[in-house]
Amino acid sequence: MEAVHKLVEWSHKKQEKEAEACTEMSEWEQVVDRAHFMVWRRFVPETQLYQYRVYGHFTDIPSRAFYNTQVDLAYWKDWDKNTLDVRVVEKDKESTSEVVHWVYKFPYPMYPRDYVYVRRYTLDQESNTMVITAKATQHPSCPEDSSCVRVATYTSQMVIKPYTTFDENGFEYVMTYCDDPQTNFPTVCYNWMASTGVHEFLEKVHRAARKKHEKSNESSTARMDNSADNLYAKMAHH
Repeated sequence: MEAVHKLVEWSHKKQEKEAEACTEMSEWEQVVDRAHFMVWRRFVPETQLYQYRVYGHFTDIPSRAFYNTQVDLAYWKDWDKNTLDVRVVEKDKESTSEVVHWVYKFPYPMYPRDYVYVRRYTLDQESNTMVITAKATQHPSCPEDSSCVRVATYTSQMVIKPYTTFDENGFEYVMTYCDDPQTNFPTVCYNWMASTGVHEFLEKVHRAARKKHEKSNESSTARMDNSADNLYAKMAHH
């Protein structure tokens, strides 16, 4: 999170032509610059791939809702219609790591892509952050299938930090990821998809989190109303 704050500051200074030379910063190229959403990329040496870094923030939902929506795989298929299947294949109780198999629909006529990855997530009260990490792996329960294209190169790290608490509205996040979906698109087309696709995905997460959060609030209000009615009924009876 500190690194992306420096990157945001450096990018703004670069636009104003006030940025000082910095090798660490200059290797990042900004590809999206919006009010609440920014994306950079940098070339991964000895590959044809780019690593992407995304920074954004939301003010209408709490960070816990945004975090839980991504962690809850059972809810995924409800809000992401491009997810054909997603499930936990194996879970390690000691480390809380879990192997996930995710099948994702690509535009016709391309085959769906499937990911097998190790995922870990944690909520750290001390640093007031939430972290979700994923990295491609192999698993005997998930052999390659001719109906899908296996994505063997995939890493993702997301850090979510609320402005106040996990349960109050407002937070910022940074996600750094790299994958190789093995498409035959020209580089320009793929880079456009990579930078815009992640924005669409995170917006879907945001909408799903807001919907679930609003339902949770409605349920809580209903329970409070019922409790108040029951209490009133008891008082009236006595």
